Amino acid sequence: MIMKRLLMVAMMIAGLGLMQVNAAEKKAENGKKAEPASELKDGDKGTMTGKILKIEDTENKDSKKVTVEEGGKQMMFRIKWLKGAGGGGYDKAMLAKIETLKAGDKVKVTWSAILSNKTNKVSAFIETIDKAE
Repeated sequence: MIMKRLLMVAMMIAGLGLMQVNAAEKKAENGKKAEPASELKDGDKGTMTGKILKIEDTENKDSKKVTVEEGGKQMMFRIKWLKGAGGGGYDKAMLAKIETLKAGDKVKVTWSAILSNKTNKVSAFIETIDKAE
């Protein structure tokens, strides 16, 4: 009886682990995954012209993440933290520009990948973002 219960508990824990893995691989709205940060390397740079799939708040709600698709490839971009008085803050000019954009807009994004000292992850940050024709 005890063995059956232990087996059931082990199966439940394994199931929860699978659910967490599946949640981590959550797909974007159109069914394709945004490019994982692990594929980026510190110092990578590029330009992407494509359609905005979504604009969403970051985890702490004081910045935005923008997901753009070009030719079937998706990337998620963040806004840079600018150092300054009182510790600094997110680039207010970039936040204001993103507020004028919406899902479906065609944009040209110039980006750079930066390694975060806090999270030890590489993320793509917006250098410029403009509506494209």
